[in-house]
Amino acid sequence: MMKLKVYSTLIVILLTVTSTFAQHKVSGVITNLETKNTLANVAVYEKSSGLLAKTNAEGYYTFTTDKKNLTLLFFYYEFQVSEVTLTLEADIVVNQELAPLQEELSEVAIIARK
Repeated sequence: MMKLKVYSTLIVILLTVTSTFAQHKVSGVITNLETKNTLANVAVYEKSSGLLAKTNAEGYYTFTTDKKNLTLLFFYYEFQVSEVTLTLEADIVVNQELAPLQEELSEVAIIARK
């Protein structure tokens, strides 16, 4: 009877420790908001710790983390930065659409030198 209690206690402790250090998978696909095409080489950062992943040729990214709260930043040349805040309790898919920068030139100066 005593061994059963000891084993039961050890199992409960083991399960508690395992769930404390749980790894969660975060993945998704990044697309262009206007064209719906996937975007390769988008940088996926965690706001407090830095670069986590980059998208592949199909716009897919994935990483694992033991953090429960994340703020993700998605960076891509000539696109608006996108920010997403997450609370992780399980693996999650975060698909994101990035909007192209919309800058218009108000004036163009052409200088010719001889």
